Amino acid sequence: MFLCSVTQIHRIVCEEVIINLFNLVINPHSFGQSVENIYYLTFLINDGVCGMDFTEEGEPVICDSVVCLESCLDDGSRGIDNNCQQMLEFDMATWRRAIEVFNITHSVIPHRL
Repeated sequence: MFLCSVTQIHRIVCEEVIINLFNLVINPHSFGQSVENIYYLTFLINDGVCGMDFTEEGEPVICDSVVCLESCLDDGSRGIDNNCQQMLEFDMATWRRAIEVFNITHSVIPHRL
Protein backbone atom coordinates (compact mmCIF):
# COMPACT_ATOMS: atom_id res chain seq x y z
CA MET A 1 0.00 0.00 0.00
CA PHE A 2 2.78 2.44 0.95
CA LEU A 3 4.78 2.05 -2.27
CA CYS A 4 1.62 2.12 -4.38
CA SER A 5 0.50 5.42 -2.81
CA VAL A 6 3.91 7.07 -3.20
CA THR A 7 4.04 5.90 -6.83
CA GLN A 8 0.56 7.32 -7.50
CA ILE A 9 1.54 10.71 -6.11
CA HIS A 10 4.75 10.68 -8.16
CA ARG A 11 2.81 9.93 -11.32
CA ILE A 12 0.35 12.77 -10.63
CA VAL A 13 3.13 15.30 -9.98
CA CYS A 14 4.90 14.28 -13.21
CA GLU A 15 1.67 14.62 -15.20
CA GLU A 16 0.67 17.97 -13.69
CA VAL A 17 4.23 19.41 -13.53
CA ILE A 18 3.02 22.09 -11.05
CA ILE A 19 0.03 21.59 -8.73
CA ASN A 20 -1.26 23.45 -5.70
CA LEU A 21 -0.23 21.58 -2.55
CA PHE A 22 -3.76 21.48 -1.15
CA ASN A 23 -5.35 20.42 -4.43
CA LEU A 24 -2.87 17.54 -4.53
CA VAL A 25 -3.13 16.19 -1.00
CA ILE A 26 -6.65 17.04 0.17
CA ASN A 27 -9.26 14.30 0.07
CA PRO A 28 -12.47 16.23 0.80
CA HIS A 29 -14.14 13.06 2.04
CA SER A 30 -11.40 11.92 4.43
CA PHE A 31 -9.24 13.96 6.79
CA GLY A 32 -7.22 10.81 7.58
CA GLN A 33 -6.39 10.13 3.95
CA SER A 34 -5.38 13.78 3.50
CA VAL A 35 -2.89 13.35 6.35
CA GLU A 36 -1.61 10.12 4.76
CA ASN A 37 -1.22 11.90 1.40
CA ILE A 38 0.97 14.56 3.04
CA TYR A 39 3.01 11.81 4.68
CA TYR A 40 3.56 10.01 1.35
CA LEU A 41 4.45 13.28 -0.38
CA THR A 42 7.24 13.93 2.12
CA PHE A 43 9.12 10.87 0.85
CA LEU A 44 9.11 12.20 -2.72
CA ILE A 45 10.30 15.62 -1.57
CA ASN A 46 12.99 14.09 0.64
CA ASP A 47 14.25 11.96 -2.28
CA GLY A 48 14.39 15.03 -4.55
CA VAL A 49 11.80 13.61 -6.94
CA CYS A 50 9.66 16.71 -6.50
CA GLY A 51 9.88 19.92 -4.56
CA MET A 52 7.79 22.59 -2.95
CA ASP A 53 7.75 26.14 -4.19
CA PHE A 54 5.47 29.16 -3.82
CA THR A 55 3.57 31.13 -6.43
CA GLU A 56 3.87 34.91 -6.58
CA GLU A 57 0.64 34.97 -4.57
CA GLY A 58 2.29 32.88 -1.86
CA GLU A 59 0.37 29.66 -2.52
CA PRO A 60 2.38 26.49 -1.92
CA VAL A 61 2.81 24.34 -5.02
CA ILE A 62 4.37 20.96 -5.61
CA CYS A 63 6.41 20.67 -8.76
CA ASP A 64 8.52 18.21 -10.64
CA SER A 65 12.13 18.52 -9.43
CA VAL A 66 13.30 19.86 -12.81
CA VAL A 67 10.71 22.67 -12.72
CA CYS A 68 11.65 23.59 -9.15
CA LEU A 69 15.33 23.58 -10.04
CA GLU A 70 14.69 25.87 -13.06
CA SER A 71 12.76 28.23 -10.79
CA CYS A 72 15.72 28.30 -8.40
CA LEU A 73 18.13 29.06 -11.23
CA ASP A 74 15.86 31.77 -12.67
CA ASP A 75 15.59 33.91 -9.57
CA GLY A 76 18.01 32.39 -7.10
CA SER A 77 15.53 32.61 -4.25
CA ARG A 78 13.15 29.71 -4.77
CA GLY A 79 13.23 26.09 -5.72
CA ILE A 80 14.81 22.99 -4.30
CA ASP A 81 17.03 23.47 -1.30
CA ASN A 82 18.23 20.14 0.04
CA ASN A 83 19.26 21.81 3.29
CA CYS A 84 15.85 23.35 3.92
CA GLN A 85 13.03 21.82 5.91
CA GLN A 86 9.44 22.95 6.00
CA MET A 87 6.93 22.43 8.77
CA LEU A 88 3.28 22.12 7.82
CA GLU A 89 0.62 22.57 10.46
CA PHE A 90 -2.35 20.52 9.35
CA ASP A 91 -5.37 19.99 11.55
CA MET A 92 -9.04 19.40 10.84
CA ALA A 93 -9.76 23.15 10.78
CA THR A 94 -7.04 23.67 8.14
CA TRP A 95 -8.40 20.73 6.15
CA ARG A 96 -11.93 22.19 6.17
CA ARG A 97 -10.68 25.67 5.29
CA ALA A 98 -8.56 24.37 2.37
CA ILE A 99 -11.59 22.52 0.97
CA GLU A 100 -13.56 25.77 1.12
CA VAL A 101 -10.87 28.16 -0.15
CA PHE A 102 -9.69 25.99 -3.03
CA ASN A 103 -13.17 24.63 -3.81
CA ILE A 104 -11.96 21.03 -3.61
CA THR A 105 -14.76 18.67 -4.61
CA HIS A 106 -12.79 15.53 -5.40
CA SER A 107 -9.50 13.94 -4.49
CA VAL A 108 -6.70 14.12 -7.08
CA ILE A 109 -5.13 11.11 -5.37
CA PRO A 110 -7.62 8.23 -5.60
CA HIS A 111 -9.56 7.42 -2.43
CA ARG A 112 -8.24 4.30 -0.67
CA LEU A 113 -10.49 1.78 1.03
